[in-house]
Amino acid sequence: MRVGILELLDPKSLLPDQLDMVFISTYTQVSALAYALSKLYRREKTVTVIGGPHAKSFPVDCLRFFDFVVRDCDKTLLRDLFHGAFSRGTIITSGRLLDDLPSVEERLPEIRTATFTRGRPTMLSNVPLLSSVGCPYNCDFCIDWNNPYILLPPEHLATDLRYLSTHLPGMLVGFHDPNFGVKFDQVLEVMETIPEKARNPYAVSISLSIMRSQHRLQRLKNTHCVYVGPGVESWANYSHKAGVGAAVGRPKWERVVAHFAELSQYIPYVGANFVLGTDVDAGAEPFELTQAFMRRLPFVWPMVFIPIPYGGTPLYDSYRAEDRILKPMPFSFYYLPFSPGVLREDGRPVRGAHLDEDACAPRVEHTAVPAETLPSLPHRRHAHAARQAT
Repeated sequence: MRVGILELLDPKSLLPDQLDMVFISTYTQVSALAYALSKLYRREKTVTVIGGPHAKSFPVDCLRFFDFVVRDCDKTLLRDLFHGAFSRGTIITSGRLLDDLPSVEERLPEIRTATFTRGRPTMLSNVPLLSSVGCPYNCDFCIDWNNPYILLPPEHLATDLRYLSTHLPGMLVGFHDPNFGVKFDQVLEVMETIPEKARNPYAVSISLSIMRSQHRLQRLKNTHCVYVGPGVESWANYSHKAGVGAAVGRPKWERVVAHFAELSQYIPYVGANFVLGTDVDAGAEPFELTQAFMRRLPFVWPMVFIPIPYGGTPLYDSYRAEDRILKPMPFSFYYLPFSPGVLREDGRPVRGAHLDEDACAPRVEHTAVPAETLPSLPHRRHAHAARQAT
């Protein structure tokens, strides 16, 4: 579908008229748009249903604008919803773990609409894919903290990868797993069934603890992984995800820096996710270590976040119990650089977060450099210095 100026001015025009039921999935930052669309459809007596991360985090608020709020969903719940099994104005959930999704072939019309331009793929086009859902970790800020890790049927992944290699060769695949490769061997064995020259490039969010050996890194490289985005999170916490045991502070920094330097020898593009502003962050050290990381590894793309207390997470519950939720904060501000929560400084609650400008936006160039072009870390630093000098 080609989106013109009319559709941009009136997103409702993207769907046919006289619908019986409309499903909207949204995240919190743009929930106001979802609410507005629901009001328009309800004027026409269309039943509206909301799902996705915002519905899971703030279901009660969603009921102000939608007929049904779905937290966890599967085909059985959808069938029951279509057959009128639920009363309007209710929050519903399947109560079952998701174990099946439509294939890429089934989703191809939606993929074309979302990522193609004038019906044709571009260099920015990509295909979203899942090999698993849930996560084995329970980070208190994460909406997947209580979702158990489930590997989706490997035969379904194999079918999707074969279809992609044949019908969309060379197109980037973005794995949206909360934590890719927890069952590393099972997933990579499926990917390795695709002939090497036919493998699509792919990007993943994956923990450092999973990429703990050169053998695993080599398998990622051989299957054409072009980007990894591990979570360093806080220098004072969440060390289990970084694969450094109980190490925190400077010892954690040293091991993480060495690990990222090793990653860059196998994966062309590497990112790093940081969380600054948790209750365990104290003094200047978290900012100094983040700044030092960026300067030591200028080819790693850093993403710095402050904790967002989404509903249903332990972080939200603890903030709410301590009266640290900024209740007037609109949902549209649930993203950087804003914080709907009250952070702490030296053990005392403070309003807002003062992030060190040099740590969040360091004066270095974050350029992802292909591993084949610059074989060693010192060479990369010299090349970076030369680029800055010119």
